[in-house]
Amino acid sequence: MAKEGQKIAIIADIHGNIAALDAVLHDIDQQGITDIYNLGDSVYGPLQPRETAERLIARGIPSVRGNQDRELENGITGVEGQPDHLHKRTEPMNPPNATFDYMLEQLSVEQIQWLLALPLIRMTEDLYMFHAQPTVDDVPLLEKIEPSGAQWRSDEELNQLLHGIEQPIILCAHTHVPNLKYLPDGRIVINPGSVGLPAYHDDLPYDHVMESRAPHARYVVLDYTNGHWHVTHHSLVYDWEHAAQQASENGRHDWAHALRTGRALRV
Repeated sequence: MAKEGQKIAIIADIHGNIAALDAVLHDIDQQGITDIYNLGDSVYGPLQPRETAERLIARGIPSVRGNQDRELENGITGVEGQPDHLHKRTEPMNPPNATFDYMLEQLSVEQIQWLLALPLIRMTEDLYMFHAQPTVDDVPLLEKIEPSGAQWRSDEELNQLLHGIEQPIILCAHTHVPNLKYLPDGRIVINPGSVGLPAYHDDLPYDHVMESRAPHARYVVLDYTNGHWHVTHHSLVYDWEHAAQQASENGRHDWAHALRTGRALRV
């Protein structure tokens, strides 16, 4: 049961952006918040995957596994069930993926093991947390992707997807866009937005963009006061120009554009 005055910070979609993560963690620390949860997709990208994993592990931040964390399975070989025998693949990806190869080169085997061992769902008495949906890690919850772009799901659709979840606060990520939905039964669904990548372009299941339309690092604070959970979305300034320059140096001009503007560059 939540306690009066309890505060919890929710972060997600860091994507290896250590400068954005450090800005967010500093802001959380300044507020005296010690309970932090991470909703996944922590390291994928052309930035600082190794340093990001180091920070999350050192801080002991409870995390869930995102879809691009899961894809690290494609970068390892070894004996199933024997983590001590895991090794990073040496052959290139097919089809080629320079960003994945860069991430794989940067991460240690121990960091990859940590990411792959993360659960898909975390629960407390009041919080139910996952990356995208409770049963799949790569399909948005609040939005559905249609030929015309992202559209809101109806209350009926959300009730079906969230059937059986009794916690009053449901936390999702994946789209990188901050959102909050108050369901008719009183449950609150929250997407904290992305710490480290404010926009992206994707062609599955249809060509679409997801955009926060600002370059700031995003996260959420939950504050239990007077018997209710209060939700505050935070947007922080950090050195996104430096992050954008590194993305460009690693061949990801689309990331550089997103990091500078919060808008997606179609590629």
